[in-house]
Amino acid sequence: MPKKSLEPNEIALIKAMLNRGMRNNEIQFHFNRPDRPVNSGRITEIKGGLRWADISPATDDELDRFLSPSLPSQEPSGAVFSSDGELPIKLVSAPPSSAPEARPEQIELYSELKVQVASLLESGDNLLGGLGRELERFSASLPEDIQEAMIVTIWSRGNALRAALKAHDKVSNSADFHPSALDPGIAEKLRGLLSTFNIFILSDSRGSTLESQSAGPNERDAIFGDLKVIQEVIDDVEKVADEDASQILREQFDEGLHSLNDEYGNRALVLASKSSKNFVTATIVAAFHRIRNVTNLETHYLLSAIQKNSDSVGRVLGESIVVGEIFAFVLGHSSPILTFLERIHADQVLFHIVRFIQNIF
Repeated sequence: MPKKSLEPNEIALIKAMLNRGMRNNEIQFHFNRPDRPVNSGRITEIKGGLRWADISPATDDELDRFLSPSLPSQEPSGAVFSSDGELPIKLVSAPPSSAPEARPEQIELYSELKVQVASLLESGDNLLGGLGRELERFSASLPEDIQEAMIVTIWSRGNALRAALKAHDKVSNSADFHPSALDPGIAEKLRGLLSTFNIFILSDSRGSTLESQSAGPNERDAIFGDLKVIQEVIDDVEKVADEDASQILREQFDEGLHSLNDEYGNRALVLASKSSKNFVTATIVAAFHRIRNVTNLETHYLLSAIQKNSDSVGRVLGESIVVGEIFAFVLGHSSPILTFLERIHADQVLFHIVRFIQNIF
């Protein structure tokens, strides 16, 4: 078997440790593995620039996170998923969260949205055409109780309506038929709905964040590449997530993947990226919690052991852990998951958990 070498991120961490004055034996403790011991001479070579001189040291923040690992959190400006180890994975409730003094105004705007979308839907399929499906989706994101609503879902479906109105406005003066053109009366009612929607979204802290995020020209191509890499994972979301979580993630992913290069399309693209990242994070963290539940090890100790790929955790697990759905999912998609994590510069803890799962199953 070929001798395993240090990974570039490990070399960067070793250089940062050396810069911080850590001794060789302290550094060895973090990188020695049963299948790959790291001797003191190798660390001395790195220190003297005899090996891997082209790799820069990790930042202080990266080193601190490595030395005191913790589970990464999810992006609040994307769909958020449960990660406690219990399947199926579900959406985490994230209702509108404005300041208390703005609450009556926000509730009034929410009620007005419900009235306006209901009025539009009453127009019937003949007048609405393809817009009817988008309006039904938007209506479904507005439950009776505002506390049961998901602000990210309201925003993403409202953003799709804004894109539909923009497409109409581009062709509204043309005498020729165009599939994007709306009935003039419907277009004006939709404009009124979106005026209320815009005010409602800006009354919410997360909504304001969603409005402000976008992808620049260079970022757009990179995000498209990220989504293409993780697409096969999203295609299999139903294997570990419930119907609601699967539907919302697929919906946001598809809208981002097929978005136009404009204001609304770029916002949809960024949301698709964040929700995809959150789902991948949730699946990996859920797998970690399954390991923790079986081993009864404290989170920080278990993370440190996994980070070093310690065989002690494997011995504790023994045959007590069964290859369940969450492990099979992460293991079966480990290649695109690791590539995706690398592309988005994800927390190193996620890499370590995936690689640990690869090693024990």
